Amino acid sequence: MSREFTSQYVPAKEALDFDADRPAIVSKNILRDPSAVAEWASQSIANTVASGPDVITPLRDGYTSRQGTPGMVSAYLHLFIDFDDPVEFNTVAIMNHNLAGSTVKAGAFNGNSLNVGFDFGIAEDSRLVSVRVDGQGSPITYTSNNFYLTIEGATEIPKIGEIFVGKRTQLPRKASRPYSVDGKINSAATFESSNGAATKYNFYTGKSEFEQSFTSTTPEEHQKFQEIATGSSFGANQVIWIEDPKTNLSAARFGFIESGFSWPYISPSEREIDLKFSEQGPHFLSAEV
Repeated sequence: MSREFTSQYVPAKEALDFDADRPAIVSKNILRDPSAVAEWASQSIANTVASGPDVITPLRDGYTSRQGTPGMVSAYLHLFIDFDDPVEFNTVAIMNHNLAGSTVKAGAFNGNSLNVGFDFGIAEDSRLVSVRVDGQGSPITYTSNNFYLTIEGATEIPKIGEIFVGKRTQLPRKASRPYSVDGKINSAATFESSNGAATKYNFYTGKSEFEQSFTSTTPEEHQKFQEIATGSSFGANQVIWIEDPKTNLSAARFGFIESGFSWPYISPSEREIDLKFSEQGPHFLSAEV
């Protein structure tokens, strides 16, 4: 298979909404494509160290606690993923990793050349999130039959819990007031002994859970919410929710949209849309920021 890509600017209205820090949701992880085939390589694609379907499974299974790894350390490590057909993507999120101190980049192949579309710089402990922009900061989308991730300068065997690669659905506005994305919930059980001493056992703490209401005013706006619904298989698969994509990319929440997806008309041209978000555990964003 020849590796190639094209890139195009996102529509002007979406670019303006992105620049205005309106929410963006990445609902479809292209790594879940059934045709995706992955391999790790050191130094170059000619030096394969691990290949086959088992390479990609832990990186896209929806559980950040299960980590994928090349099983070795090298100054240059590459993860190459090929698809049968071209896919679109402009956002990459990497969660539950040990890449701090390494230089991390991603992008697509064009022939034998690596095109760096996502530069995370020297990685920190928090989740890594990057969007594709040009030299002036304008958002761009790839159409490609491949994706690659490069890790430079690793001092230990890399481990990654989840990689989410996809195309953002850019919402046209913030949710209707009142709204918040700061809601957190805990799950715990309390045991009280016969002498009155109480012990609390925490199952988890700091899980993000919130519900937001939107109003779509045109068929084009409603289509965006349909994209989110179908991209997530109507809530069966996780999404990436980025509340402030321009100013706070690292605060990308990973979890499920739980909604009946019955969005009634409230006027001849308006629909009321409720999106309830529940964060996937056990690695919550609250522990990283």
